[in-house]
Amino acid sequence: MNRIIKSHLQSFQAANGLEDLDPQSSFEHFVNYCVGYRHTGAPFDTQAVTTDDPDAGIDGVICLVDNEIVMTADECEEIFKRSKRNVDAKIIFTQATTAEGFEKAKLTTFNSGVYDFLQDEPAQPHGSVLKEYHELFDVIVKNANKVINGKPECELCYAATGRFNQEVEIVAASKAGQHQLGTLNLFSKVSVQFLDADALLRLWLECSQTIKASVDVVGSIPLAKTEKVPEAYLALVGAKAFVEKLLLNEEGDLRVWVFNENVRAFLGEDSQVNADIQKTIKSIDARARFALLNNGVTIVSPDIRVQGGTINLNGFQIVNGCQTSNVLFANRKILSDDTTIAVKFIEAEDPDVVAEIVRATNKQAKVEDEQFFALEPLVKRIEEFFKSYTQDEQKVYLERRFRQYVGAGVPQLRIFDIKNACRAVSAMFFNRPDLAMRYPNQMFDELKDQLFDEKIKEIVYYTACLGLYRVSLMISSGKLPSNFRRLKWHLLLASRVAVAGKKLPNLASGGIAKYCESLIKVYSNPNPMAVSGFAHAVEYIKSISDEHRNKLTTKMFVINMQEEVSKKEEAAKKKE
Repeated sequence: MNRIIKSHLQSFQAANGLEDLDPQSSFEHFVNYCVGYRHTGAPFDTQAVTTDDPDAGIDGVICLVDNEIVMTADECEEIFKRSKRNVDAKIIFTQATTAEGFEKAKLTTFNSGVYDFLQDEPAQPHGSVLKEYHELFDVIVKNANKVINGKPECELCYAATGRFNQEVEIVAASKAGQHQLGTLNLFSKVSVQFLDADALLRLWLECSQTIKASVDVVGSIPLAKTEKVPEAYLALVGAKAFVEKLLLNEEGDLRVWVFNENVRAFLGEDSQVNADIQKTIKSIDARARFALLNNGVTIVSPDIRVQGGTINLNGFQIVNGCQTSNVLFANRKILSDDTTIAVKFIEAEDPDVVAEIVRATNKQAKVEDEQFFALEPLVKRIEEFFKSYTQDEQKVYLERRFRQYVGAGVPQLRIFDIKNACRAVSAMFFNRPDLAMRYPNQMFDELKDQLFDEKIKEIVYYTACLGLYRVSLMISSGKLPSNFRRLKWHLLLASRVAVAGKKLPNLASGGIAKYCESLIKVYSNPNPMAVSGFAHAVEYIKSISDEHRNKLTTKMFVINMQEEVSKKEEAAKKKE
């Protein structure tokens, strides 16, 4: 294996609890993470996209729907229920080898496995991951009328640790696979990516480091500074330069991650607002007045430096102007030199300040949006509470701002954004692992008031996240079966009941602290299986047979699970 890639792979393993995996398996996770991150700019669980045996020659499947990585058919259904009519949909298949060269035989096996996967009834055996994604892809096909161009896109990614030299036989094998998939008439586009050591290094650095960008401005004026906003400018930027320097990555694709702190996702070109923006861009008379007719864009960066007529950014986010930016990107080939856009550049790092800017510049958006939850006093207290635990086995971090800990040396597995923290609490303390597992958006709708009740004790969030960290670490290291990635939410609840008891104190009472401390003690143990309650919870989850998996989302199943686990633990204690 390339020594540089090996070094970065080891960093990835340490950050994601994969040290116990063999190099080939770890590399598959590494490649899948780099590929998925390139499209979303957000961390995700590679256990959910990396195949298990049998894998039909496919090492990973990544489904992107409306610029989100979706991992279950139910998640996919939820997205298609939205009002948006034109949804981006793409399925990516990966094959990764630690060898320094691309091998024709492996590519051929990979192509054959993908072709078979796309059949109504695949002939090759599939592991749990491939089975899940086959169901997911069926949902995309059934909703093709809502997909842009009427069909999803497909991408084949071949990764190796050496250098790709356009070897004739390798290129020919990839083109043969590309052509074969084209004959299925399932995709609007089939593309091929060869990821060699240099390409993987670029992708990994995007994942692990903040992205720098520079753009020339037509003119700018400084805005008022404050203690927490040391630099701020209102600038006029050429539309072409805005797109090319700030929106495009090295491959010419849209950096979708720059919108992760924007409260509104792209609504599509057919929405009335975006149709009007596009009309202005195409109008010979109006496009020169674009900066006057458009509200412009607001960019926040923790580091802004001005040198002459150039503004340099480090780790920036477009917190307002997602619609305008996406329309400019879609029409980038017809942008004229006389089209400019007003851009507000604000240097801010404090999560509170950033959240206030998001709120102030998005007054038209719903205040209930989860992007605004960072402003809640409760969330600030929870963040500080997490920091009070300093022992290594107890360290977890609440991320109030997107990419808050990038470059800080914090293992990704220990970082929980607000959404995942809420999922953990919903599963463990509100007895709703069904919502946490498959319906996180519905979870916020149903439990928002309870999740952000000012009286709830901070230790509740800490305990749930520590539990999720420990369970996720055990799955990553192979101490728990890989299929537990889907069942981890149920395991959180089952282990809570088995370890601390079914009777739950009021989450705002003093009694909840003592209750949680008994759980923290178990989750701080590198080997929680040594604790009978946790072990009994694991045994119960393992006993869930395939025919019962469709019942996981029912309330009755969750109730019965608590009863069974509680009885088993009580019986074990009586024997002692």
